[in-house]
Amino acid sequence: MRTTPEPFDFAAMLCGNALFETTALALGMGRPAERGLLADALRHAGVTPRKVTRDQLFLLLPEIERRLAVLTSDAIAAERVTALCSYLDRVDTALAS
Repeated sequence: MRTTPEPFDFAAMLCGNALFETTALALGMGRPAERGLLADALRHAGVTPRKVTRDQLFLLLPEIERRLAVLTSDAIAAERVTALCSYLDRVDTALAS
């Protein structure tokens, strides 16, 4: 017996908290398709863009880098994730919670 998948709201998936928004910018991900990549990586880990924390992002860095490499190259993905690590190290704790 097949089950009907839960409805998926792509537009809602792209709306995130301040940390998600600044992370997308730190990765150079301004366009919806690129932001979708970040949101989808979070979704597969059971995290929503509206509730993501800094610790969760640190744990997801390998997956984010893997997905970025599909859109860009390994070198560009590594460069962007390195920049993201640097950003996350500096991010205000009020923004990260």
